[in-house]
Amino acid sequence: MHIMKESDYREHVRTYRGFIKISAYCAAGVAIVLASMAIFLT
Repeated sequence: MHIMKESDYREHVRTYRGFIKISAYCAAGVAIVLASMAIFLT
């Protein structure tokens, strides 16, 4: 069984936070595109 070292754990947390940040930006971008389509294509 592998026990995570402190540096491995910090890197894991940093990667997770980066993933969450990019996911939030992508979701906001999709929402903006959809809102723009609803406004300009109707």
